[in-house]
Parts: sequence; structure tokens; C-alpha cells
Amino acid sequence: MAKCYLVAEVTITNPGPYVEYQQKVPAIVARYGGKYLTRAGTLHPLEGDLGIARMVIVEFESLDTARRLYESASMRPC
Repeated sequence: MAKCYLVAEVTITNPGPYVEYQQKVPAIVARYGGKYLTRAGTLHPLEGDLGIARMVIVEFESLDTARRLYESASMRPC
């Protein structure tokens, strides 16, 4: 089975609760077998302006696993 990559562009609109959410998410991702490839940081596009402030990429063993994580109540943002 092919690996699957969850790519998220994150816009933080409520910084207070986001800090708590951000601390909980790695354990939730780990429960679903996810492996972070990148968690934000500074983006350096080689061409053009991506218009993205924060990007997260997580690798999963399957699309089914990535979907189960995404659809789980635990992943609902603040």
C-alpha cells in the first residue's frame, strides 16, 4: 500500500486556545501512526509568493489512516 501525506496550511485565528491544541496534537497524530515531516517553520519559496504562513506535512501508512485521523473528534481545532 502506498504512503499518504496530509498537507495542511494552518491559519491561526485564535492564538490562546491554539497553544493548548498545538501541545495535544502530536500525541494524537502518533496514535494514528503519523510521522511529522515538517511542522511550520519558515517557508522559503524559490519562486513566487505561496501566501502560506504555516504548513504542516504528516506521513501516514495509508489514506485510510490519514482520513481516520482527520475525521476524528480529537483533531477538531479550537
